[in-house]
Amino acid sequence: MESFNLVRFRLKTTTLKEIDSSIKINNLITGIETYKINKQTKSLKSLIIMNLLFELLDNVIDSEFKTIDFDFKGRLEWKPATQKQKEKHFKRRGKDLTSQRRSYKLNKEFRVKPKSKKEISSLNYHQILISDIEEDGVFYCIIDFRTIRNMGHKNRYKFKILNYNQPINISDVQFELLDKEMIMIR
Repeated sequence: MESFNLVRFRLKTTTLKEIDSSIKINNLITGIETYKINKQTKSLKSLIIMNLLFELLDNVIDSEFKTIDFDFKGRLEWKPATQKQKEKHFKRRGKDLTSQRRSYKLNKEFRVKPKSKKEISSLNYHQILISDIEEDGVFYCIIDFRTIRNMGHKNRYKFKILNYNQPINISDVQFELLDKEMIMIR
């Protein structure tokens, strides 16, 4: 009789282990599916943001830079301030430097017009880059102009979206130019 109870106990524990194992596998599968959905949602969200930024960039070009024929349009990402920059800023101004708006890296670049073989051999280009929109509705555009022999300049333009907290249509967005600064001369 005792052996019968022992066998039944072993069967119950084995069954419980199998159930526990299947629950873990289901949780793992659900976790993987959730991860895939989150990853797809993030990529979709970044694609929507990218499209909105380039529509905004087109609006900026149409209203502020009609006369300039750009070779490239792109999205920039500000590099974080280094410790040396933070210390220097604190020494000069007595305030902490939270972000810098001079050094950046190219996040995404799209060619606006195709280049011919002759244009590829020359180093002339005119590009415009847009930053992400900050919490207060401020965004930046950088125009980089370079000619043969590596001469040119970079200008940074600071824009503010008017009525940023209200829902707006991107085609009807209104913005104003707050600042223009030359950040580099080649």
